[in-house]
Amino acid sequence: MEIVKINSKKMYDTYKSYIEKFRDNLYLPSFPDPNEREPFEYITSRIQLGDSWWPRTDMLLYLDDDKVASGCITDYYPECKSIEAIYIVTDPQYREQGLAKGLLKETFNLYPEALDLYLEADNPSLVPPGSSAIDPELRIRIYQKLGFELLDFNYVQPPLAKGLDFTRNLMLMCMSRKPLTKERLVAFLDSFYRGLDCFNSPEYDKMVESINSAHLFTPKTETQKI
Repeated sequence: MEIVKINSKKMYDTYKSYIEKFRDNLYLPSFPDPNEREPFEYITSRIQLGDSWWPRTDMLLYLDDDKVASGCITDYYPECKSIEAIYIVTDPQYREQGLAKGLLKETFNLYPEALDLYLEADNPSLVPPGSSAIDPELRIRIYQKLGFELLDFNYVQPPLAKGLDFTRNLMLMCMSRKPLTKERLVAFLDSFYRGLDCFNSPEYDKMVESINSAHLFTPKTETQKI
């Protein structure tokens, strides 16, 4: 198997058939709630724009011959040195082979100056088992094994497209190369909300007010390694 990095129009055109397989076989089935997924064309248009768009969007795919075994889509916010793994999915037949770990490692390698890597997970107290592709508690345990920590605050995902709503049944998780501070977390949330034109919203203010520095964490090692 190999990992391919798709971050330009040229790479998009080269791997278009694999991107469509990822969309149809992994992305859409894994995120059935429209509020929790962007229209796929939004993602692919940003990928094709490469460095000329903010935030920088990359797609990494694990390919096994003609199959897409796993895939990860990320946004990079250089002003706060933060990456968000907005979607990461592995085909069920390829699970427990370390593919997600490999993709996240490559994600950090793309941006060696990045300090924090964020991702979202369903809140087990709000998302019952069976309503998501993976049991919410199991998903959190998987991410924790990869080195992510749950951030204990009232996280609210802004609408990912016009016509969608705020999503309040998610939790934010983070892996950091240095001890995570409230300032860095707020800087990321600021960029994330600005990118979706939702910065001046009451939801943002309430969310930031709920952050307590004591709820943040220090990595097990000064340089967290996946």
